[in-house]
Amino acid sequence: MAVRLLGMGLTLLVVLGVNYWAAEDTKDRPQDSPAKSAKSEGKSEAKSEANPAGQRVDDQDAAERASPDEQAIRQLVREMEEAFNRHDAKAVVKLFSSHGEVIDAGGSVSQGHEEIAGIFEKLFERSPDIQMHVQIESIRVLGSAVAIEEGTVHRVEQPDAPEDVARYAVVYSKEHDGWKMISARDLPADAAVDDRLEQLAWLIGDWVDECDECIVTTTYRWSDNERYIVGQFHVDAADEGELNGSIHIGWDPQVKQLRSWVFDSEGGFATGLWARHEDTWIVKLNGTLADGLSTTATHRIQRTSSDRAEMASRDRVIGGMLIPDGSPVTMVRRGPDPESIGSE
Repeated sequence: MAVRLLGMGLTLLVVLGVNYWAAEDTKDRPQDSPAKSAKSEGKSEAKSEANPAGQRVDDQDAAERASPDEQAIRQLVREMEEAFNRHDAKAVVKLFSSHGEVIDAGGSVSQGHEEIAGIFEKLFERSPDIQMHVQIESIRVLGSAVAIEEGTVHRVEQPDAPEDVARYAVVYSKEHDGWKMISARDLPADAAVDDRLEQLAWLIGDWVDECDECIVTTTYRWSDNERYIVGQFHVDAADEGELNGSIHIGWDPQVKQLRSWVFDSEGGFATGLWARHEDTWIVKLNGTLADGLSTTATHRIQRTSSDRAEMASRDRVIGGMLIPDGSPVTMVRRGPDPESIGSE
């Protein structure tokens, strides 16, 4: 019987591992499940500082405490910085996944090696003396195959020119030849909460939904600059094992809609566009599983109270194969543990 991981709470993972598992009753389903054991979510932070001459001084203590995966990502950041300062667009592109993307502060998206190379080639041609240095603020490794890095980039168009400072966020995926950038995005300078994202402020907190086959827990918080709602989830399925991942929800100024990005610990990812009617949101998702199969789905999320929401999925397709619509799943806000209440 197909696993009933239909909602995965509001992590919207139906389009990723859930759809993959739900296909188990079809003869076209691949043999290996993407929900192998993902041991833990690791979170570590590494900070750096720049001196007045623009030279970076790494936080050696943080670097020494870093996990091997974080160290590899830190090295990739250095390679990116060096390739940029050599004006080597080909070397820059090699650090991106073949399906990677670059999103500027205005929301314009460039996807794939050819388009990304074009961005840097034009930049280097327009500004032949441009240089940059990077300050890494944090690196969070999620499971075994996804990581998120945030920091500040300092760019100088030419010697003695004013320094341009911008914040950024990069999502990484661990591929067969090492860590690669999936999505690199310039963050808005204004740190104020966008009113358009406030409509989902009710998500902030801890949530859980469960059925006979699984338990899904999700925690949402505001990002440091309050431009995104960031979620981390954990799935524990009796027959399929564990799965971890993350979701970012923010305003897309190009299409003028809320957009979400979902990444699972096996390397699957998806993006979704949100539309609202009163207390109901419709989310159109497109994604790619870790094995390369494309996925699509439509979700209807209805907030039924301050501590409860219901989600149903339909039009689910994996690699061109239609998956039956899912039954509604109810997600409830998780209260404090009884032990913490009694200890006060």
